[in-house]
Amino acid sequence: IDFNETYAKAITLDATKKTQPHDLKVLVETAIRVKRLAEKAVPSSINPELFELPIEIETWNQYRENFHLPFQEAIREKHFGKAIDHLISFCPSISTYFEAVLIMDKRLEVQGNRLAFLSTLHEAFSKLADFEKIVLD
Repeated sequence: IDFNETYAKAITLDATKKTQPHDLKVLVETAIRVKRLAEKAVPSSINPELFELPIEIETWNQYRENFHLPFQEAIREKHFGKAIDHLISFCPSISTYFEAVLIMDKRLEVQGNRLAFLSTLHEAFSKLADFEKIVLD
């Protein structure tokens, strides 16, 4: 564990809690929902051809084209404020995804693909924090 990095993440999250409490609340709730579903995933790769709904394709494309690389770069360069901003800006897409997509589809191949996507999202969230441990009140 890099204690200095962990401390910097905590300080940045605390500052976000003070300056953007609603956004942080949405981020924490989204991260927890993603994590709880991702825990049901069996390790597998994402197959974009199995995405059936337009929102699945849109969210996947947004993840790949607008979120993944900038977020990873912010984490790598220890710009945790930027990383939080990337997560916050991606949360509305994830919320829309949850509203439109039945993750636990009866067809196991479709379900597994959706869970694999959520597992990928969870990996990103967990690079910043275990959001279940963040106290909002």
